[in-house]
Amino acid sequence: MNRQGDEEDDDETDMPWLLITFAMIGKLAITASYGTVYVFSAEQFPTVIRNVALGASSTCARVGGILAPYVNLLADYWQPLPLLIFGVLALTAGLFSLLLPETLDKKLPDTIEEGENFGKVNIEANEVNGEGEGEGNLTKITNCGAYSLEEELAVLQNKGRQPVALTDNFS
Repeated sequence: MNRQGDEEDDDETDMPWLLITFAMIGKLAITASYGTVYVFSAEQFPTVIRNVALGASSTCARVGGILAPYVNLLADYWQPLPLLIFGVLALTAGLFSLLLPETLDKKLPDTIEEGENFGKVNIEANEVNGEGEGEGNLTKITNCGAYSLEEELAVLQNKGRQPVALTDNFS
């Protein structure tokens, strides 16, 4: 209600502090993540294509920066819509980043082949029949960066398999 006692139907004056609070939290998160994105991106690409890949990533980021003011114009139709769009995109990107391989204490890939295998664990099963030497269900684990060999060994032992050899491609 305003001073004359008339009811006001404008949604913009209901809770402006909430809108400002969420906008400032968003700006804080963008500022905090900006520097780490470039460092982490560089760690994901093999050395032979790192410069080109970072340039392409930077171009995509600039396109997003160009489109952002136009998305903000959607507030004319429904005021929370730009915040909803940016919030959903940020949460989705954050969840997808959890799927990226860990780079801490790992040798970064130098070739495209190493980059394709970075973060993957190759498990080759060597089924031995009763006539050959050794026991059946023997498995060779090759670690390509994301998981420790000990973690993969524990997973195999929980499945009842025994490793033949443990090799770490990146140590």
